[in-house]
Amino acid sequence: MNNLFLQGSIKVPTLGIFFAPTSSQSDTNGELTFGGIDPTKYLGPIKYTPITSTFPSSEFWGINQEILYGNTNILNVTAGIVDTGTTLVLIATSALLGC
Repeated sequence: MNNLFLQGSIKVPTLGIFFAPTSSQSDTNGELTFGGIDPTKYLGPIKYTPITSTFPSSEFWGINQEILYGNTNILNVTAGIVDTGTTLVLIATSALLGC
């Protein structure tokens, strides 16, 4: 993404990601939009989140986040990693011990 932006191939360093449920493995279920978003793929406003500078999340597509369980805050602001290649969600043990 940074190289595309620095080389002028895209105007903004933004990556649009769309996934949709499928009924078979042969179905196309997503797309990437480099340098923007596809407004036909969502409803309502989009909230942009800056990339974190907190290590080690800063080595990836990391963001700052907090975790709520209902209305209970179980982890104050911390860094996490956005990974579109997995459905795995990891939460700090310290957050789960507070539940």
